Amino acid sequence: MALMVLATILSTCEANNGIDALPQPAKCYEIRFHCPWACQARCADNRKDKLCNRICNICCSKCNCVPPGTGEDTRYLCPCYDEITNSEGSKLKCP
Repeated sequence: MALMVLATILSTCEANNGIDALPQPAKCYEIRFHCPWACQARCADNRKDKLCNRICNICCSKCNCVPPGTGEDTRYLCPCYDEITNSEGSKLKCP
C-alpha cells in the first residue's frame, strides 16, 4: 500500500516536470523535515517554550528547516528561517 502511494506521488511529480508551462516542483523528491522534533530542540532553553515551539513550527513549515542549537549564532544555516520578519519587517519572527 505504501509503495503504491509513493509511486503515485513520484509519477505526479514526474508528470508535472514534463509540462513546460508549469514551474518544476522543487520538493518532489525531498524528504519532509520533522519540524516538531527540531523545534523542541531549538526551543529547549527558551523561557517561553510553548510560544517558541508554536512560532518555530510555523517558520519550519514554510522553510522546511530549523537552525541547529538554541542561539542566534546558527540562524544563517537556514536562510529562509533567518529572513522571516514580522509584518512591519523590523523584527525577526522565528526564534
